[in-house]
Amino acid sequence: MDFDQARSEALRLEEQLRALQEAYYSRDELLATDAEYDALLAQLQELEERFPELRGEDSPTQMVGFGTATLFSPVVHAQRMFSLDNVFNQDEMNAWVGKIDTAHPGSSYLCELKIDGLALNLRYESGVLVSAATRGDGITGEDVTENVRHVPSIPHTLAGTRHPALVEVRGEVFFSLADFEALNARQASLGDKVFANPRNAASGTLRQKGEGKKEAQRESMIQRLGALSMIVHGMGAWEDPPVTTHSGVYGVLEAWGLPTSPEVT
Repeated sequence: MDFDQARSEALRLEEQLRALQEAYYSRDELLATDAEYDALLAQLQELEERFPELRGEDSPTQMVGFGTATLFSPVVHAQRMFSLDNVFNQDEMNAWVGKIDTAHPGSSYLCELKIDGLALNLRYESGVLVSAATRGDGITGEDVTENVRHVPSIPHTLAGTRHPALVEVRGEVFFSLADFEALNARQASLGDKVFANPRNAASGTLRQKGEGKKEAQRESMIQRLGALSMIVHGMGAWEDPPVTTHSGVYGVLEAWGLPTSPEVT
């Protein structure tokens, strides 16, 4: 494949990936499976490795999410939110571990199950929840604070004392399989749209507006929000944290009353 052919193929892949991103992040529509999306992204990444001049700052390989929708007010994260990368086989896993061991010899690893939901940033000031925002494009997200206050596993005030003046806590909001099935059964009984999967359901539930809804609709919305759960798995902005390991961070999060994964090794 020569450069002109590679450029044409890269443009086709970029257009297809952006259409999938726009549908998912802006309209909560799933037009491709995760495997199909990842395969397209991997093809584009391979082309950009072979022809680095094809890799622009706005390439889907360099972006997180698809900006922010206009339904909610924008929130700028104090520290950028990143997304997880993927490996597809043992060789890729070994290569990733090799890079870490080269850069940081003797490293140990913390492993946990990946929760498939909606990434969320919680901002606490002196222990009080003041803002909750979606990841958005990693720099600016959507303000979903009022909806998050109805999610029972997210504390409005952190436990303990001597909290930092500012700390960002990152995690995933999701529906358990049982709650997802119950939600779809209720949606079907009401003649409403059912969700394609738990991740779409979590995103669609958290990113809904209560203004202008009738009382019964608002009660249904709050009921759905109350069925959401959250697992926290990392930090954003936090000046002078007292711990230096991820397991140490988890200990602090648990002491603050935040829900961490029970499946950690």
